[in-house]
Amino acid sequence: DGTIRLWSRSNRAGQGDPVRLEGHSGPLRALAFSADGTLLASGSDGDHRILLWNVATGHQRKQLDVGGDVTAIVISPDSTLLASASEGKESIELWNLSTSKKHGELPGHDINTTALAFKSDGKTLVSGGSDQAVRVWDLGSSKETGEPTGTGGTVAQLALDPAGTMLASASRWPGAVQLRDLRRIGSPRDLPTGTPGGGNSVAFSPDGKMLAFTADE
Repeated sequence: DGTIRLWSRSNRAGQGDPVRLEGHSGPLRALAFSADGTLLASGSDGDHRILLWNVATGHQRKQLDVGGDVTAIVISPDSTLLASASEGKESIELWNLSTSKKHGELPGHDINTTALAFKSDGKTLVSGGSDQAVRVWDLGSSKETGEPTGTGGTVAQLALDPAGTMLASASRWPGAVQLRDLRRIGSPRDLPTGTPGGGNSVAFSPDGKMLAFTADE
């Protein structure tokens, strides 16, 4: 319905209504919190904008005009940069959150970029796309650190373990999960999912010892 709902600890058990953030004109597709929890970024279909929200007040702070339906958003660990991807754009856009101005672009994916993840040091960005590839970017040089690796399907989501050394990717059709060791050059390892359906999401546990995956069927 184009709205965002925020629950605090006090109302997570159903006590009180959530805070509603209204400003988008289309369905929400992407959300990202800053590390300190003070800023929320949101992107949707239709209005071609990313909205930046003050979490404490629920007020809209800024908007970033991206020129396409937003497919992915991620905020750097130090909350200085926002990386975004939009349909119809082959480049990943980087935004300075202090000025709300574009910081740069990372061209690489042949079609749409569909998933983004920052390493914990904030110097490396990982991306996945409809071109069935995962790419690793050095933000200091704005260049890829090596050759892209294939996934066998459009990347649905990326996840990095807490140490920032292992990367998991979930792909749509087929529902594949791959594990990559970013410290080594080599082919990713396929994990048996037991499902032919489309992959949706993947996430590491806080200690990095477990990996969760969901699929359409």
